[in-house]
Amino acid sequence: MNLDHAKKYILFVHRLSERKGADLIAKTAARLASLENIEFVVAGDGPYREKLKEEAMISTVPVKMLGKIPNAKIPNYFRAADIFFMPSREEGSPHVILEAMAAGTPFVAADVGGVREIIPKEAEEFLCPAENIEAFSEKIKELLGDSQRYAAFRETGLRHAKNFSLERGVKEFIALFE
Repeated sequence: MNLDHAKKYILFVHRLSERKGADLIAKTAARLASLENIEFVVAGDGPYREKLKEEAMISTVPVKMLGKIPNAKIPNYFRAADIFFMPSREEGSPHVILEAMAAGTPFVAADVGGVREIIPKEAEEFLCPAENIEAFSEKIKELLGDSQRYAAFRETGLRHAKNFSLERGVKEFIALFE
């Protein structure tokens, strides 16, 4: 990904479907038109792709469609992004949030499914009600507008992501059935 270091990148990595909130990307971007030098970067494919392409073409904030990215390259996109955006309507325990934290990328996400259970307490203020475009855009503005808060979120996420491992996950899963 060629980066313009003057820009702030908001990354969406997921299946392009309404269930995952792909229909909320351009709408959220439009609410951020007052910010300079931001761009939404969308990695993924799915049934909402063509509609999002249309919405991206008329968006006041650039929405760059990358298509499907090989899993091995996804960490590079997380590291390059300033914010990870997950506007899903439903989730289980989304690995993309853990991947964002492991890359040191703060996130703004919908408060659905098990998201709250896998994030640090300090990050809960960046969870928004599902489908609340105004809340998503306000939280993105807050993060981009406060470098100290951004840095604190970044460090907290990095520390928190280190608590997760396959070994620990298996032990906790087995403990549920004991």
